[in-house]
Order: sequence, then C-alpha cells, then structure tokens
Amino acid sequence: MTMPTSQCPWRMQVHHIRQETPDVWTIALLCHDYYPYRAGQYALVSVRNSAETLRAYTLSSTRASVNISR
Repeated sequence: MTMPTSQCPWRMQVHHIRQETPDVWTIALLCHDYYPYRAGQYALVSVRNSAETLRAYTLSSTRASVNISR
C-alpha cells in the first residue's frame, strides 16, 4: 500500500494486475479514502517510492468482477 505524499494525498493498494494484450495491462487499485478524479485523467505511477515516474495511466472506474487464478 502506498502512503500519502504531496503528489498523491490518497492511500492506494494494488488489488490485482491483469494482462489484456501483449502490451496492455490493467492495474486494479483500491483506494481507502475518497479519490476525486475526472474521466480521462492520468495517474503517474512509480514503484516503491522511487523518484522516477515509470508510466502514466488513464483512470477509470468499474464494478468488474474479480476472478484471479493462482
């Protein structure tokens, strides 16, 4: 889980990651607080509090069912 920072004051947790195509991945996040955003807004993603921004993702919301095989 990420902790709030000045760039993102909301805690986020990865729920699951699914590969849609060879170059497209869906990252499902849980937000433990209210997260206001606009359709088409981008989220800048980094890993483990790295200063390097790895990728920008568009945000959307869905009530998709989750069926993850392990």
